[in-house]
Amino acid sequence: MQGINVSVRTTLARCCVLLALVGTLQGCLSLKTPGTPLTQRELNARMMTREYADFFQRSMALAADDIAAASSDPNVQLTALKLKVRAASASRHAAMQMSPMMELLDSWALAAQMKEFLTSGAGSALFGPQQEIARSTAAALEDDIVTIARAVALPAEFARYGSFVEDYVHEAPLTGIEMVRISVADRWMAFSGQKATLISTVGTAPEVVSDLADRMRLYGDQLPSEALWQGQIALREAGYGANDWKVAMNRMNDSLSDVGKLAQTSPELLRTSITDLRGVLFGTADRLDQSWMGMMHAMHAEREALTQSVEQERSNLLTAVDVQRAAMSKDAERIATEVTESSWRQLHALLREFALFALAGIIVLFGLPFAAGYYLGRARAGRL
Repeated sequence: MQGINVSVRTTLARCCVLLALVGTLQGCLSLKTPGTPLTQRELNARMMTREYADFFQRSMALAADDIAAASSDPNVQLTALKLKVRAASASRHAAMQMSPMMELLDSWALAAQMKEFLTSGAGSALFGPQQEIARSTAAALEDDIVTIARAVALPAEFARYGSFVEDYVHEAPLTGIEMVRISVADRWMAFSGQKATLISTVGTAPEVVSDLADRMRLYGDQLPSEALWQGQIALREAGYGANDWKVAMNRMNDSLSDVGKLAQTSPELLRTSITDLRGVLFGTADRLDQSWMGMMHAMHAEREALTQSVEQERSNLLTAVDVQRAAMSKDAERIATEVTESSWRQLHALLREFALFALAGIIVLFGLPFAAGYYLGRARAGRL
């Protein structure tokens, strides 16, 4: 009996360990990445919209350069520079929405606004004879984003987006080269009635990190060019055109030539020439100081805008990480609870089975000798 009890105890201990291991493995296999992942359609929309934003910026920059090269009007050249800067900033802002489908919708609305602005709106005569360059570029950009939307959105969703964009452009057109825009997200909520479901998920932790890296890449690619263009705008607004530096240098060279000639003929005229030269140099230095200060102010404004954008992205990332961390903690707690409950249920079932087997063994061990003695006694009594 003692050997049997030791064997049963050993078997029970092994079964308990096996049950705990199986329950733990089941819990580990059911572990999922916290957070609701973005759908394949949303991931495609985000990727294609970000690529479109970069293409939008480069296309408008090339068009503005063509306009400036074909025109001799300083005002047209200055407006072309502003078009490059404002279009790049607007396209980047549209592609930085939290929801991938909202990024697509905002980019579509911007392209439609741009086409209306340069074709029949307030900017239809900004560039004079070169206006057609801007019109054709805006029309091609709108066709591109419509193609992307048709490839990503469902048919019913595409028709709804198209109706919204048409109403948005009609009710909130661009009114100037500064391109001040009304929030597309607010208009979409009023149009569709979506409030709580405007952003259903930001994705899993790897998707959030990938989105942040993509945003930083877009900022790094575009902001240096925009800072340079802002500096060129500051110089032009200070009065320096494309040929002003050449004119100033030619005037200085002529003055120095006069000084050389007068030094050989008349000291009095030399003094007058020196005074004139001093005036030219001082005037040029003053204008250079003004241009430099204007460029520094523009770069300071761009740096502040970048700082605010990075801070906003950091805040969004921290919020998303907190959400993922809370979901992971909740999932880990649920797994631990499931493992404990499953282990106890299996242990109770095993103990019940063991008790039944032990009871049956006791009955057999004690009942067999008793039954054998009983029947043997009856057999002997019958012989007597």
